[in-house]
Amino acid sequence: MSLAVSLEKNLNKQIQKIAKKHMEHIIALCDDKTLSQDKAIHQIRRRFKKLRALIHLLQNDLSKSFFKKQNRIFKECAHSFSASRDQKVLGDTYLEIIRKYTLDEQTYDAILQAIRSSKPSLDADQSFLNIKERLQKNLKTLKHYKLRKNTKAHFLSCLKKTYQKTDKLRKTAIKKKSDFYFHEWRKWVNYYGFQLFLIDKKEFQKKAEALKSLAHILGDIHDITVFKAFLHTSDTPLNKEFETFLDKEQALLKEEALKLGEEIFE
Repeated sequence: MSLAVSLEKNLNKQIQKIAKKHMEHIIALCDDKTLSQDKAIHQIRRRFKKLRALIHLLQNDLSKSFFKKQNRIFKECAHSFSASRDQKVLGDTYLEIIRKYTLDEQTYDAILQAIRSSKPSLDADQSFLNIKERLQKNLKTLKHYKLRKNTKAHFLSCLKKTYQKTDKLRKTAIKKKSDFYFHEWRKWVNYYGFQLFLIDKKEFQKKAEALKSLAHILGDIHDITVFKAFLHTSDTPLNKEFETFLDKEQALLKEEALKLGEEIFE
């Protein structure tokens, strides 16, 4: 079953098939004993991002209550693994800063030990079970996944709305410069990129790849934000000194993101 749509065929049927495929794949991942827990969680979270991108494409055509319910289900399911994901981010970001700025690991070892001791307890089996149950029930709602006008022109008009929202957030990030607005921009860059990947045409795929690169940079910016928040809650030697390297790296990443964003949106 293809996860791309043909703009010349029945779009609503294709959209419903794609939503069904993502939900069924997540259910299968919850039962897959051949994957490591980290890999399964990563793939599940990514599928939920694609589902959220899909409903945001349909947002103006869905009833407000239905959109909110679907978005809440996907968000809550993905967030059941957030603490575990953030803990991995802390370790990965720490090592990246140490290597890039050639810092002495022993000097900042207390920070690494604080990260390791902060590992949250996670009942993955229970989380997998809860997600399976919610999605199996949610499969019954697929008939509501549809455009108000089942036409190519209307589909592209929905896509244009995502573009406009994403570009508006880019301009807000330029103006405000805060981590919060870069994170908001990141979410919509992901939505827009995943929506473009839906279309089986080379020109859309090329732009989607550029957005994927931008989303990766914005993701690194957010990871540093998560790290700084962690440092502010831990009483560890040299926190402030280590944060100067985080700030330096984040400033470079923001500059890189804005440059790439200008190339994509201008």
